Amino acid sequence: MARTPELELVGPDGIGRMLVVAGLHPSHLGPVLDRLRHEHPSAAPSPPERVELPGLREDFGERATKFVITGREVGEMLLLERQDTIILVVTVVTPEAWAEVKALLPKIYSTVTITNLK
Repeated sequence: MARTPELELVGPDGIGRMLVVAGLHPSHLGPVLDRLRHEHPSAAPSPPERVELPGLREDFGERATKFVITGREVGEMLLLERQDTIILVVTVVTPEAWAEVKALLPKIYSTVTITNLK
């Protein structure tokens, strides 16, 4: 199986990280989620929450789902499903950095553009 494309951003002084993963099938995300559980064992995701994002066409099955992360590290995961593409954005930071980072996430999410390239 081909490696799933990933982009990882790491905050200064170890405050946290953001991982962006693109996959074409849900099975590609399983290994990524397993790795995250291993790397952040004290973090636990909440039940899913629906998120409204500009440009999503729910009538075409497109959707965004958010999972809040709690524990020793905090953050959230956003699962964006559009056409044949799934994007996972995972942000995990220290509790001290969360308020500032949380305010930026909706702006980041609204800039995600998915273009299907076959």
